Amino acid sequence: MTEDIRILQGRSIRPDIKTALALGGYRQGTPFYAKAIDEAEKLVPTVARAIMPKAALAFDGERLYAIYTVGAAVDRLAKRYEDDGDYTAALLVSGLADSCLFALEKQLQPQIQALCRAEGVGIARRGTPGGTLPMEVVAKTVTTTKAGRTLHVSCNDAYVLTPAKSMCVVYELTVDDVFHMEHDCGSCSMTDCPLRKAAAPAGKGTTAVVKPGVTLPKALEVQGLAVDALCGGKGKCGKCLVRVLSGEVPASAADVALLTKQQLADGWRLACQDAATTEATIFVPQAEAMKAVAADISGDERTAIPAHDLGIAIDIGTTTLAVALVDRDEKHVIRTVTAVNSQRAYGADVVSRIEKAVGGAGAAMQQAIQGNLNGAIGRLFAGDAAAASHVSAMAIAGNTTMEHLLLGYDCHGLANWPFRPVSLGGETLHSQEVLGADCPISCDVYILPGFSAFVGADIAAGIWHCGCDDKDRPAFFLDLGTNGEMAVSMGNPPPPLGAPPLKGRQLIVASTAAGPALEGGNISCGVGSIAGAVSGFAFDALGAPHIQTIGDAAPVGLCGTGLIEVVAALVERGIIDTTGKLAEPYFSTGYTIAKRADGTDFTLTQKDIRELQMAKGAIRAGIETLLRSASCSYDDIGMVYLAGGFGYFLKPEKAASIGLLPQEWMKKTKSVGNTSLLGACDVLYDSSALGQIQGLCGTVQEEVLGNSEAFQNLYIHYMEFPTGGGNRS
Repeated sequence: MTEDIRILQGRSIRPDIKTALALGGYRQGTPFYAKAIDEAEKLVPTVARAIMPKAALAFDGERLYAIYTVGAAVDRLAKRYEDDGDYTAALLVSGLADSCLFALEKQLQPQIQALCRAEGVGIARRGTPGGTLPMEVVAKTVTTTKAGRTLHVSCNDAYVLTPAKSMCVVYELTVDDVFHMEHDCGSCSMTDCPLRKAAAPAGKGTTAVVKPGVTLPKALEVQGLAVDALCGGKGKCGKCLVRVLSGEVPASAADVALLTKQQLADGWRLACQDAATTEATIFVPQAEAMKAVAADISGDERTAIPAHDLGIAIDIGTTTLAVALVDRDEKHVIRTVTAVNSQRAYGADVVSRIEKAVGGAGAAMQQAIQGNLNGAIGRLFAGDAAAASHVSAMAIAGNTTMEHLLLGYDCHGLANWPFRPVSLGGETLHSQEVLGADCPISCDVYILPGFSAFVGADIAAGIWHCGCDDKDRPAFFLDLGTNGEMAVSMGNPPPPLGAPPLKGRQLIVASTAAGPALEGGNISCGVGSIAGAVSGFAFDALGAPHIQTIGDAAPVGLCGTGLIEVVAALVERGIIDTTGKLAEPYFSTGYTIAKRADGTDFTLTQKDIRELQMAKGAIRAGIETLLRSASCSYDDIGMVYLAGGFGYFLKPEKAASIGLLPQEWMKKTKSVGNTSLLGACDVLYDSSALGQIQGLCGTVQEEVLGNSEAFQNLYIHYMEFPTGGGNRS
């Protein structure tokens, strides 16, 4: 790119008093602040007349060099006040002029973006001398922009600009259509700057100090911080990103494999893989709040808590937690709260967490979930702490691993065949035994019983709540998440005339490891069910794509239901073939789904499709294997209950179109929400429910899919996408 100098003129820039006072060291609440505001207001018109805002820019190779100035007149104005001994006015004039200089750069951003687009480039990041760039770049910029001739700006041997109210900025160019032109306080070395907005990059989060030689996961754990590690800390999912603000954290092989050169240069690292070689300060982004399905109820935090007999029902999900305060007298939910299960920092699925627990992290995970639940219980009683004394019992449902980790049980029996858990639930314990000394409630806690090591109390509670074992026809229960737990009940048809009721008919259950794809894990642009997650996708009649996001927020990535809807639409249009292969040119570049608020695109890649294929292949193969064990056809099933947070938002027709569910089940599938929580509520309403669920667990036959040759063959078969419907023969 040849040298190309552009001169831009600023217009109607008004000095900013707040910025000027911050630069002058004035702090709100001090006796001098109000007086300084009055003085600054008097000076604003004078300073506004004195400034002459201009900029010179020059494209040179891979950079855009820029000099901004508000001219020499304002320097002379400040000097005049100083010579007269009015140092307060001189200080304020200087600050007001600086505020104009900063405003000039912001005002010219649209023009600079237009210039870049005309050149076919974007801006990767903003650099300043003494910050992210060496001071020598000042002289280079003055020369390149010919600032002496174009702006009457020069620099001396110490790289100080004249006039003083001038500024040097260098923008790194990229061929991508992005414009990262804002100053980033988190990457700025001037930690004592009075205008510093945060000691971290833009976005929510916090900072942590890491000592030399300490691994980042250990340092974060000690400081009570957690990051997502959906791959179980193997450095493959890229969800545990942190940013090094100061100190040295060398990039690992996993960092280099997953992150771009720009991300590495900006200090981003995978927390699960790295250790500091010097004392380091790192920025830990705050995870967005997950949208957990509490239950199909109308509980509201604004509802007054009656002076009745109360109970607390809890569902411990692998990803999210749901807690409900119930009225045991009137048998209804008063209010619910949800929270993220911070054990996600140890892996997205139960297998990863079992490995971590066996490796010594069990106590840390127990403390994490206890803290999550105690915090959620505290939120239940926000504004009415005295009502907590009316709680007479809690009921907790979760899969077998979650219950083990909550109770601090040894997980070795869950790690290897023949998978013998310490307990399958059914205990009644005291609240402090379960939730630790910090638990704000004193009462009995019912730990709901489960079927087996991998089909736990959450499924037993759901099946009992839906009454699957008491239907006239066979029923199918399916809970979708990182694991696909499922059951087929043979039903309870009316007995022959005069015969006794046929109770306790056979129940067959199974679990298959679907992986985290259905919850956004291992997907390049995957996110959980957070605001801005793309949850719906379709083409209109003219072939234009349309997206729907959670909360109608700006798109940030793909959640599980969005992933299914995107793939279903692309399969229907032939962009993805039956084998799961993307058509060109998308095979190499991916299919662009949406643009984030910062202007960056996110895409569906070939690897993302493979992740979904493995998940849906495992689930569908499990369904088919279970039906064969029960000697049931699709038509024999009278009702399909789709449970869990993912199932609650899943459209059966979309699931059928990619072969996740049989096409014949579309009109008989019912989304039933968080039946694990609802089953726990039932236990608090009905004193006989706990015993009935325990009895249900005694009628079960488990199909171990890992030992089934039929399952293995079906798994490969159902990885492909169907043509013309959800079934393949």
